[in-house]
Amino acid sequence: MSQFEYVSVAVSLVYALAFSRLLGSALAALRSPARYSVHAAWLLALFLIGAFAWWRFWTVRDFDWSGPLFVYALVPPAIISLLVSALIGDDAEKSRSYRDVFVRNRVLFFGLYGLLSLNGLLGTWLFGLAPWFKVNQFQLFMIAGLVFSAAGIALPSHRAQVGIVTCVLIWLVAGFLLPLSSGGGG
Repeated sequence: MSQFEYVSVAVSLVYALAFSRLLGSALAALRSPARYSVHAAWLLALFLIGAFAWWRFWTVRDFDWSGPLFVYALVPPAIISLLVSALIGDDAEKSRSYRDVFVRNRVLFFGLYGLLSLNGLLGTWLFGLAPWFKVNQFQLFMIAGLVFSAAGIALPSHRAQVGIVTCVLIWLVAGFLLPLSSGGGG
């Protein structure tokens, strides 16, 4: 077993836990009379973010792995898992409106989303996929994530949140469909 195979199993397990919670809660959130359109769109966005991040992990398959790099590789799926928890809320919150859950956890959710974007931005340099302080196409996507995160924190209105999640979904679809330069997609 190569180092990458060993590391990828652990990283994939953390992604699997996040996806399990996301998918296990999505149907209830979508069926509920308490559903909220922005919340439902973020469920889809988190699924795409997780899928994109896991797929992108393949770009680091030829690295000489170390303990710190292994821990750093676990950060994105851990943050995605926390994002799912912030979006879903706890069982007591599910009986209420998903809009209330989203509004209550909005700052935490977007703070974590910004942290995930920052991790992607810095990770490209740390893993050597781009020269230091040179921004590649993937990093532009991460910078956009930071902007979306800041907007999500600063603009609490429903209309702004609809605009933000719509832009994020378009951004994610573009990220999957457009070939990215080194350090990019797959």
